[in-house]
Amino acid sequence: MADAAWTARSFLHRLDRAPAGRLALDRYLDSPEPELPAKVADRWTPLFPGSVVYSTWDAVNKLAPAMPALDALSHDSAAVRRLAVVLHAQEADNAIVAEPGVLLFGNSIEFSDAVHDGKTALHLQSPAADAADAALREYARQHSLPLLAERLDSALMFLPRACLPLAAAEGFLADRRLRDTGLPPLDRAVLALLLGAHGARPLPPDRYLASDARNANDARLAARRFGPSARHLLYARGMPRLWRTWNDE
Repeated sequence: MADAAWTARSFLHRLDRAPAGRLALDRYLDSPEPELPAKVADRWTPLFPGSVVYSTWDAVNKLAPAMPALDALSHDSAAVRRLAVVLHAQEADNAIVAEPGVLLFGNSIEFSDAVHDGKTALHLQSPAADAADAALREYARQHSLPLLAERLDSALMFLPRACLPLAAAEGFLADRRLRDTGLPPLDRAVLALLLGAHGARPLPPDRYLASDARNANDARLAARRFGPSARHLLYARGMPRLWRTWNDE
């Protein structure tokens, strides 16, 4: 829970401009144990009053009547359940999507301005492409679909309300060709297509880091995703930097 709490706290403290519209903090857990959200809420809610802890299945169940393909695929795919959370979060309100291990340090002009204006979707861009991305580009070319020019990292996104149409997402999920072996994880593939159609912009990769590089110049970063191989840097460098900043405020 600690990583998610630091992520949440960093966004509550370090946005440079007030968000447009309603600001709510929701946490989603992917677990087969139905009691887990309530157990986590007992510790989470005192830290973030008004916040709600949900199961990813809550998002799936909300979307299921209008998205039967998503409903069917979600039972065997954590990626599809993650996609359901993203789609549900942006359906009625602007949404910041941040996975545990992402920290916002401040001086985030690009991100904060987009959150304040509420019009343009933003996303992290991953530093390296692979064969799966080539397969996705070929799928988009064959179907004359717009696609993000940069490789998507969905660990940090800003999504204006309803910028990802549910009907389009359901259509992609129902297409067996998009689910063929060799494509990226299904949530990333569908999001790359939807965000491409929306005209989403990538965050500058020199200041919004999605890499696990150990020699990154953290002092000039606005945000960073500390992935599994860099989790120790979250504790050794990321959290202490935020702590010093908060103490100086």
